Amino acid sequence: MAGDNEDLTGDHGTRPRYASRAWVLSMMRGHEGLGDTFWVGCLGMWFMAAPGAVLGAVLLRAVGAGPGLLAAAQLVFFGALAAWFLALTRAVWCAARRTPQAGAWRWAGLAIALVQGVACLALALMPLAGG
Repeated sequence: MAGDNEDLTGDHGTRPRYASRAWVLSMMRGHEGLGDTFWVGCLGMWFMAAPGAVLGAVLLRAVGAGPGLLAAAQLVFFGALAAWFLALTRAVWCAARRTPQAGAWRWAGLAIALVQGVACLALALMPLAGG
């Protein structure tokens, strides 16, 4: 029947505009819900970062980049990811405090975001340590 899907297909201004600048800033301030902050912040970033890392590494090797340039690229790439995930940890913390109904899962999400930030920081610093 005509109009049955109007509620699903119409944009009534109530759906979040994921990946818009305003929405990402709101998420990083901890103003969005816990689910959006954790899932879009963590998983969404990896959906962009993983292909970018592979493409960047392939392109750098294709143009003959040496170990020094690859190490610098690793430092910049994982350093940026570390900054993102550590800032996201703060945002998840803010959202988790407002979401007691999530129970222990909110603290698990906080721990996962923090571990990702620390791991990316370790990967960023690895070339400086000779690894």
